[in-house]
Amino acid sequence: MSIDIRIQSKAEQILQHEAAFYGVTPTAVAKAIMDKVVAGDLIRDVLQGVDVASYQDRRPKSHPKPPSAPKHPRQFKYSFKGAPVKLEAIAAEHGVSPTTLRRRINSGMPIEQALSVGDMRKKGARV
Repeated sequence: MSIDIRIQSKAEQILQHEAAFYGVTPTAVAKAIMDKVVAGDLIRDVLQGVDVASYQDRRPKSHPKPPSAPKHPRQFKYSFKGAPVKLEAIAAEHGVSPTTLRRRINSGMPIEQALSVGDMRKKGARV
């Protein structure tokens, strides 16, 4: 069985890298890839003489960072008039939606201003 090996430039670079890793020529790696033939139940591998297990993995071992504490922990109670109060209680007391109040506070408004501001939408957008 003769196979005409035509290698593109990118594939040739990959073969050279693999050949340097295994200590053989790029042509030997290409032939080993081509000669790995499945015939029925028989698999013939040309690299049988190479002890692949003795080579270390090329990729460095990853050491993932341990999970860190969140930068901005969620705040369930807000300081309002000197006392810690839940946002839902403040919103119900002043007749503002808790979602609206939370959005205003997260955008940088102080709680007092977020409670006193009326409808912030443009007049044409109000329904």
